[in-house]
Amino acid sequence: MLNYMKSEIYRIVRDKRLWILLLAFSLLLAAVVAVLAFFQNYEVNFPYGNTKFALSNIYASLTMLMFVAGGFILLLNDGDKTHVYKNSIAFGVKRSTVLLGKFLVQAVTAIMSCLLLAALYSLLCSSFLVHSDVGEFVVYWKAILSASLGLLSALAGVYMFVMIADTMSFAMISSVVIMMAVPVIFSLFGRRIGVFKVVSKLFPYIALGDYSSHTLTFEVTGIDTMLALLTGGCWLAGFLAYGLVMFNKKEIK
Repeated sequence: MLNYMKSEIYRIVRDKRLWILLLAFSLLLAAVVAVLAFFQNYEVNFPYGNTKFALSNIYASLTMLMFVAGGFILLLNDGDKTHVYKNSIAFGVKRSTVLLGKFLVQAVTAIMSCLLLAALYSLLCSSFLVHSDVGEFVVYWKAILSASLGLLSALAGVYMFVMIADTMSFAMISSVVIMMAVPVIFSLFGRRIGVFKVVSKLFPYIALGDYSSHTLTFEVTGIDTMLALLTGGCWLAGFLAYGLVMFNKKEIK
């Protein structure tokens, strides 16, 4: 597997789209801070040029990062136009090695990219915005840590559907339905029937949404953190197991 992972790392490092994406997000985050800093300096009583508001754009929007995680995987697996995994299997590499090797490399790449961008945004906010000094940086990094397994589960879900689906469009639709549409529907039914509300909280999308809503008032509890990590971890393991079973059955053309 190590040899296969080395080849995958080489492929990703040479992929210009990854570096373009990181540059685009870096410029976007810098632009957000620049706009807030500008109005803070030139607009009287501007209420948003502070670190609490800037950082809350991240920790209060964790569910949106699930879309980013999914998009990241679609970028790295754009229809597998190079037929890398097909050729590898044809040369005798185990399917489980291909599936897990690619995923591990892409997951580590995603984690490193996330930490890099998170650190950049934190540094920019600290350097150019008014410090709110209400513990917002602690909440920011705790939110990223608590959301880690939930975001990885989204990444794994999209990845597995991309690897086992016959078309990219089917993979995208399946991912959105299972990870986002289903829990939202359960949550809506939960307003009338209590059991649906309980079931909806077993999905990372709802667990991260609840976590985010509580960060705005700095009332995050241990239960919020536990649910965010536990649901994310369970779905991550589930997607990996499902992917292994289905990928072994898939006909490679």
